Amino acid sequence: MRISQLCPIYWVHIEEIHLSLIIIKYRNISLFINKYQDTLRTIYDNYTAIPLSENYIKQLHSMLLSNVSKDERHRGEYKNVDNAVASFDSTGKEIGIIFRTASPFETPILMHDLIQETNDALSNTAFSPIISIGVFIVHFLAIHPFQDGNGRLSRLITNLLLLKHGYDFIEYYSLEKIVEEEKSNYYSALRRTQMSFSNDRYDYLPWLSFFTSLIRTQTKRLKEKVEEYSSNDTLNADEKRVLQAVKKLDGVNVKRIAEEIQTIPQSSVKLILNRLIAKNLVEKHGKNKGI
Repeated sequence: MRISQLCPIYWVHIEEIHLSLIIIKYRNISLFINKYQDTLRTIYDNYTAIPLSENYIKQLHSMLLSNVSKDERHRGEYKNVDNAVASFDSTGKEIGIIFRTASPFETPILMHDLIQETNDALSNTAFSPIISIGVFIVHFLAIHPFQDGNGRLSRLITNLLLLKHGYDFIEYYSLEKIVEEEKSNYYSALRRTQMSFSNDRYDYLPWLSFFTSLIRTQTKRLKEKVEEYSSNDTLNADEKRVLQAVKKLDGVNVKRIAEEIQTIPQSSVKLILNRLIAKNLVEKHGKNKGI
């Protein structure tokens, strides 16, 4: 069964996270933010040991919501009641259903099939990992497997899968920051793709175009940051060579940098990147034992 056959009537659930709404929804906003960052750090530190599986997705969800007492009953478990996306008026009263997601009965089946097919696609070198990851995220949000936290979890899984497939540079410039800046376009792209699900057309182009543009923007921002400091006299010869390689390449992938330079071992490239972070020449969000 193809991914496009899994969710013919389910639409993407889009979670808008505005600071004022978070304050209302969570009395202690610092706990919410810290748990997201803690979960992201866990991914940065252990991504090589975290497979794409139902079990690990549930564990990440449990970690993400571990400080929210109201979610204690359902964190780490698939939903057991319908969670269609509704619209609300200015008083908070529900005025209608916008999107219908997968039912609790269908969710385990759809998630099993989606994960299996995504792993197959990611193991096939004929497919671009970015495309396979983007398609996974669209269907994950369409299924909307958990009662709460699906949007935040989808962004954590995006980081996990990109790291697992060689996109090391995502640790050095925040993807979340770019999504926040492009929030309107982000929602618009998801909406256009999700609308195609209702008439069996499955038009992934709007979402995938935006998703790949996020990665290009992230790469461009990092290269600009490196270029800004490329003439820094405090850098030694090897550090300058690594920065030059980063500028030439499309992203900071340790293996690719080492291959480009040739005379600096990959292990040394990792150490140099850490020194560049210490000099505030590269921004890193979280720690990674592999760097």
